[in-house]
Amino acid sequence: MQEQVVQYIKEAKEYGLSDQQIKQNLLNVGWEASAVNKSFIYAKAEASKLFENKDEDMSLSNGAEASQHTDRAQSPRHTAHKIPTLGAETKPETVHTTPSNPAPIAIQATDQPHQQMADNPIHIEAQNITNYHEGIARENKSFQKKLFGAIMALLFLGAAGVYFYLYVYASPVKIWNKFVLGQKIDSYHNKINLTYLDDPSKLADKNLKKPFYLDVGISWESDIELLSEEDANMDAKASLKFSAGESQFEQGVSFKMIDKILYVKISDIPQLKNLFSSMYQMEGDWIKIDGEKLNQQFGDIPQVLGAQIVAQIDGYENALHNPEQSPLTGGEISKKLKEDLENIWKNAELWGMEKYLGTETINGVKTAHFKNFIDKEKLKNNLGASFDLIANSLASQFGGSLKGSEESLALAKDTLNKIFDKIEIKEFETWVGVKDFQLYKLNMALLVPSFNSIANGDLGESIPVLSDARAKSRDAKRLADMRQLASALELYFNDKNGYPESLNGIPQGVSPFYIGTIPTAPEPTDGNCSDYNNTYWYTPIGEPVEANGLKLYQNYEYTFCLGDNTGGYASGFAKMTYTGIEAGIACTGTAEQCFKQKNLQNEDFLSNLDFTAEFKITSEFSDYGQDFDFVAPEGAMDIMELQQNRNLQLHPSPVLVPNQF
Repeated sequence: MQEQVVQYIKEAKEYGLSDQQIKQNLLNVGWEASAVNKSFIYAKAEASKLFENKDEDMSLSNGAEASQHTDRAQSPRHTAHKIPTLGAETKPETVHTTPSNPAPIAIQATDQPHQQMADNPIHIEAQNITNYHEGIARENKSFQKKLFGAIMALLFLGAAGVYFYLYVYASPVKIWNKFVLGQKIDSYHNKINLTYLDDPSKLADKNLKKPFYLDVGISWESDIELLSEEDANMDAKASLKFSAGESQFEQGVSFKMIDKILYVKISDIPQLKNLFSSMYQMEGDWIKIDGEKLNQQFGDIPQVLGAQIVAQIDGYENALHNPEQSPLTGGEISKKLKEDLENIWKNAELWGMEKYLGTETINGVKTAHFKNFIDKEKLKNNLGASFDLIANSLASQFGGSLKGSEESLALAKDTLNKIFDKIEIKEFETWVGVKDFQLYKLNMALLVPSFNSIANGDLGESIPVLSDARAKSRDAKRLADMRQLASALELYFNDKNGYPESLNGIPQGVSPFYIGTIPTAPEPTDGNCSDYNNTYWYTPIGEPVEANGLKLYQNYEYTFCLGDNTGGYASGFAKMTYTGIEAGIACTGTAEQCFKQKNLQNEDFLSNLDFTAEFKITSEFSDYGQDFDFVAPEGAMDIMELQQNRNLQLHPSPVLVPNQF
């Protein structure tokens, strides 16, 4: 039936009807819109195909074409024609006009579409077109199946290739594993930035005495060629930036390491340049230090110094007689210790991949971006093992033991572990090349101890260097306070003919007439002073005498405590009377009142230490395998030769005069 519709469309077009008119006619007699649209498509396809293959189809259509042209020649263009219908019921008459003839054309629907087509003179042509169309449709279906199969095959191969690349050849896990295993590196370019930033605003709730903004940065950029495990050529620039409050400092320096000779560009540092110019009358910009010459002349000094240091540890006197065997400086023990330490850290696997973040291009190289983690427990275990190894090596080498030092070593390890527990890793990311598996970038950010919390807060009392200075200052204040109080009490005595009474350890009526304010003891306590005897306490002595409404006494004592020997006075409990200060006396209170309890400052230090400063590490790598041109700077002066020439100038050798007799 659809072939009849196609034929009708072609015939209607021949009579000048538009596509819209033809569609409307077909819809009016009951054809579905989808069938009508499909028929238009077929009609256009057949017309195009017939035009391309007119010679091939000529034999099939000559008779029909002749009949059709004869019929059309005899019929005017406005002649009514039949529309194929779907059912047996009679369809209503439909009226249309054509562009060439505005008069209505009556189109009568019929109940016998098949008979209509049989009587139609162009039936033969339509049948031929229908047969041809069915063949085309079969070919199209076959082609579509083949095309679909080809597309699916390509998609499968593409998916397999992507899967192989991502999960077999260059998967994140494979990239990371190959990176961890380590690839051979001959040369590379490196940039490193280290920064420590301490912002006191993060400690706003702390009692900071003199807060300051601290910013310290170290940058490094170098070309490196690895010659062996212990030798490398290098061309580098380094700089230091320091800013603390209003103080600022920044300095850079260039240096090279070529064939085990270090070259330093002293002209980058004006102070160093002036020093060398004044000492050696040097005009150049570079100096060089030959490591082998330096070792030949001073090689035994580090060993002797190391032996002397060891000799101070638990009385290892025999180390002085065998400096070459010092585990700190050389000999078989030193080599063994080095090997053991390397074994501890070589396969530690302290860090790994936490998450794959995608791919990024770093310095023109496609990389896999990872979020990483650090295993703190493994790190602490390795540090503890290294600590024990060094201590035991020292003891075994010199015939000593760690007996008596176990508690100190345990405390040191415990302190180290607690510090690592409190360090927070804010960021740890790496970028690894997807082809060469080399590291191209590393970012790490840690929260570390704040220098402001140590230097400005009460936490500073737990640090020996700071606490000693502050303790001496507090003891000096205690003595100064006592002298001021003694002067005020003597002035009171001169006016009142006696010393005042006490209320809660404070002399009454002395302030503000004889002293501005009554001072209080500084805190915290120092030395063995307890909180009880650290307090300034005034006690009148003797029987009181009433005069002018006042109770007056002929003597008094003012107690206080010195943490250390100060101003010629011994440490400990002390008292002041009208005759002067007496220090180092016995405390008359209870043990809890007289003696400080067990010092828990170390525990307090760790628990109160604020980890609010940020330490950042940013490192970039590039140019792996690049051939760098390492050239020694011209005119570099050998520091050893400069010193030898200077020694000759300062201490010339005596000239031997021949004996004339």
